Amino acid sequence: MQDLEGLAKFVRQKMDELNLNSYEVAQRATNKGFKIVHGTVWNVLNQNTKEVKDRTLISLAKGLNVDEEQIFAIARGQHG
Repeated sequence: MQDLEGLAKFVRQKMDELNLNSYEVAQRATNKGFKIVHGTVWNVLNQNTKEVKDRTLISLAKGLNVDEEQIFAIARGQHG
């Protein structure tokens, strides 16, 4: 089971650090060849999903400029 709350907090923290909104995160990922729309970013932030797919986690990582393994670990509840 995914830690949607932990993932949302992590994504929000990274967005705040980079001064990005959901549109900008989606655009950054798209510019790197990874498809994601701002609504998906918003859904992750607001925990409006039952499960975040692997491709979405990868796209979020690219849009936030973080390591894919880090975001997968966060989604698994491994925060340390």
